[in-house]
Amino acid sequence: MREGFGFIGIEREAEYAAIAEARIAHHAQAFTPSLDLGGAA
Repeated sequence: MREGFGFIGIEREAEYAAIAEARIAHHAQAFTPSLDLGGAA
């Protein structure tokens, strides 16, 4: 997410899938993408 790439997560165990979902949700809320226009106003 931080690098701007999409991804697909695969987890066989439901317990670990829930942990991964919580981590993704946390980082999705904390990350706000910004657009760098190279100094253009």
